[in-house]
Amino acid sequence: MPISIEGAWDIHCHPAPCLFPRLVTDRSLAKIARECKMEGFVIKSHHEPSMSRAALVGEENDDLQIYGGLVLNTFIGGLNPIAADMAIRQGGKALWFATCDSKRHVELHGAPGRYSKAQEGTGKFHHEGLSVTDDNGKLLDEAISIIEIAQDYDVFLGSGHCTLEECVCLAKKCKDMNFKKFLIQHAHYKVPNADIETQKELVKLGATIELGYCTISPAWAANTLGQAVKAIKEVGPEHFVLVSDGGQLNNPSPPECLRVFAQAVSEQGISEDDVMKMIIDKPRWLLGLDK
Repeated sequence: MPISIEGAWDIHCHPAPCLFPRLVTDRSLAKIARECKMEGFVIKSHHEPSMSRAALVGEENDDLQIYGGLVLNTFIGGLNPIAADMAIRQGGKALWFATCDSKRHVELHGAPGRYSKAQEGTGKFHHEGLSVTDDNGKLLDEAISIIEIAQDYDVFLGSGHCTLEECVCLAKKCKDMNFKKFLIQHAHYKVPNADIETQKELVKLGATIELGYCTISPAWAANTLGQAVKAIKEVGPEHFVLVSDGGQLNNPSPPECLRVFAQAVSEQGISEDDVMKMIIDKPRWLLGLDK
């Protein structure tokens, strides 16, 4: 059965402008999303706050809801609670811990702000990378402040490119604080590379698990569709959100990434109702739109 993304949300996509080459701009992405009758999407940028971009394109598309947020990379000073607070007060719906400037990302890719020689980003400014914990594995006070801000404003908080150990540490703190919108991003990618047993632990702590098309795509092939389907079946679809994580030149447009991903998991035994929960209901809950 064909799976429609009408009414769906993509809460993790990467349009231009960006230091990395992108297939779509904010405006062209909105056009495609509108043609697909999606409800909306969230712009994620590694290199700048995306609230103003979302507001501008949103004014041009009354039939779409478009949001932005803030990735806590080095361009904003890393774990910067003041910047996080201001981002949400300016309409942001998401905060993300460091991505391509995280310590683990630097370890994997050899430099901050890059994926490859073709995607240097901020890589010419070398540093050891950002972490949410100290050398003893204790959460930094600034990381706790970021959780508090997400909780106060009822926005979701993404793990970015934290290690699996950092994700568990953060999830435990979120549970202690009764914050329920902590999102483990691209769970099967190199960061955090979460096994199913740890995913079960994370959802017991209240976290939501994100699975993206990009990392299973032919161009990236960092993990497999089978891994995604196995996790959904064993952990439970109610704990997952599907996203495109798209915008790269070597992938389709983000809406098409999301459609293909939703179609593919449905053909592997995930019911249409459960797919809709993962592309409509769960994203709407994370964005506070189900009230």
